[in-house]
Amino acid sequence: MKRKTHNSAFKFRVAMAAAKSDKTISAICQQFEVAPSLVHKWKKELLENGTDIFDGVKKASKAKKSDQDKDKKISKLYEKVGRLTVDRDFLKKKWEQYQEEDE
Repeated sequence: MKRKTHNSAFKFRVAMAAAKSDKTISAICQQFEVAPSLVHKWKKELLENGTDIFDGVKKASKAKKSDQDKDKKISKLYEKVGRLTVDRDFLKKKWEQYQEEDE
């Protein structure tokens, strides 16, 4: 038996119907043909995360800034690794030359 996948608009409609409380959960399940556990889960998610709708722009800009900060830190680390690699190779070459002179 193939599992149904529901898009976010459908989940929102079901969760809103459950949040309104004008119908029982079993009536909502029959109307939308979903399991009660899904209705409860989607209602809980709506109630917990509903405020994110109004904070969407703020959170998106914070997330974008956070990603930019991470990218900057990563670039600096790659630069540092590059410099350390060059230094190590230089010192290794000089050490080998020094070893050859002693022999």
